[in-house]
Amino acid sequence: MESGKNKAQFSIQQMGDRYTLSINGIFYDINAITYGILSGIKNGDSYEKIAQTIGEEFDIETTAKEVQYIIDKNISPLFLKEHSLNRNKTSAFWFKKEILSYSQYKNIIKPIKFLFTPSLLWIFILPLLIFNVMVLFKLNNPAIEVQQCETSLLSSGLAYLSLFFIMIFHELGHAASSLKFGVKSKSIGFGFYSIFPVFFADVTAIWSLSKEKRMIVNLAGIFIQSILGIFLFAAYYSSLELHPNSMATQTLYTIFVANALTMLVNLFPFFKFDGYWCYSDFFNLSNLGRQSGNLLKYFAKTYLRLPIFLPENERKQLKTRNIPLIIYTLAKSTTNLFLLYLIYILMTRIIRSAANFSFQNIDFSLCGISDNIYNILIAYIIIRVIVKFTLRIVKTVKTYFSI
Repeated sequence: MESGKNKAQFSIQQMGDRYTLSINGIFYDINAITYGILSGIKNGDSYEKIAQTIGEEFDIETTAKEVQYIIDKNISPLFLKEHSLNRNKTSAFWFKKEILSYSQYKNIIKPIKFLFTPSLLWIFILPLLIFNVMVLFKLNNPAIEVQQCETSLLSSGLAYLSLFFIMIFHELGHAASSLKFGVKSKSIGFGFYSIFPVFFADVTAIWSLSKEKRMIVNLAGIFIQSILGIFLFAAYYSSLELHPNSMATQTLYTIFVANALTMLVNLFPFFKFDGYWCYSDFFNLSNLGRQSGNLLKYFAKTYLRLPIFLPENERKQLKTRNIPLIIYTLAKSTTNLFLLYLIYILMTRIIRSAANFSFQNIDFSLCGISDNIYNILIAYIIIRVIVKFTLRIVKTVKTYFSI
């Protein structure tokens, strides 16, 4: 199967009576006959051999021409449409690179596999999460004797650097949990999502596991962070007792907050973080984001009579009465509207600051420079979001009018 000049990489898995097709990391539910055809393709069988195998297995009469028709009509479009190995240029990820191969970290994750024994994880994960969140919202920023601004800047910088190590532990959790169930993660990579450092573990092969095991792998990184949060809090509390006004206490506080906040962000289901995959796996909704977008298009096209293009093959696959999908779509739409409102507020603030800008009023102190850098970074993120959605709208319009 090829898409343009790029060969689309695909794999198929059978889990009980469920069959899935993965094309460059995007998953589809398929039926048993499609699974049989793709199995034949992977084996290099001719259409005649595939037709014979399908006929014998399902006790039906079929021919090589009918197999080719199914491939051309139902299978090839999945490969030809948008699964190029080149990533979409509108992606928020502007840098990605593999940093660790399995052979480099396998000796680190083997001793911690036991943490992901199902009974152990399900007993402790909720209490640990509750503890970290409760402490996050009740913990007071420690008083400091040195100037607040400079101290906060240094602590924030150290916390930002600590995120690199925290997220490595997070991804090692994913890798260790998948190994616990006999699936080796291919690698751990690093990238930037807008201005934020992001690590990721390639554990796509967990689709061959049961739902419960996939859920454990999805939650493994957060579980590791929740355990780490206990040690960070203990270190902070000890430092607070001995040196309440020290830089070390301030820094430990900031690192604990950063660890807890990243746990909450990872549970957020409307971006492709751990919470997204948990929701997708728990409700058996493969390609959750795409299905949600298509459901929104369907309602806008059907009930609002808007001229929105929704391909017929995707319309047929859409689960329009699936309650979890409907709830997710409504919640995601509400969240997106709230995010747009926040962008409007931030844009208003930046425009007002630019209107009052004067070289004579530039504050060259460390705090003044940091404020300007903060505004520039916020403006950069907003511009990326605007460009991304503008390109998406242009693409949609071109598709609709066949330009």
